[in-house]
Amino acid sequence: MTGRLFRLRMIPRLLPGILAVVLCGLAGRAAGQTGELHYEHLSEQLTADIPDWPLDQVLERLAQTTHWQILVEPEIERKVRVKFRDVPVGEGLRRLFGPLSFAYVPGTAGAVKLLVFSSDAKAATSLV
Repeated sequence: MTGRLFRLRMIPRLLPGILAVVLCGLAGRAAGQTGELHYEHLSEQLTADIPDWPLDQVLERLAQTTHWQILVEPEIERKVRVKFRDVPVGEGLRRLFGPLSFAYVPGTAGAVKLLVFSSDAKAATSLV
């Protein structure tokens, strides 16, 4: 009986925290913040669960998670809808960009430059 009484007394203390977590989750979904894009640095693999993001949002998230320098051809507009887990970076980028072309250029000391374009790599001039 003592254990049950203890649990009943804890409900009012835990309820505000539980409610805050639920409301934050709902607010994130309402703001369109659903989805995931993750890069595993050691294995060089991508994971994505993107329900319907504009390309610029995908590129911003990719730049944040990879720390790559990303240049895109201005005025390219595309919606991205993909879902995959732990695929090699080349395959993951092909799935993310679909019909668009890209150039993955490894540099010194692990620096990477990624160019995203429709027809000519020289057109990728807008820094993400």
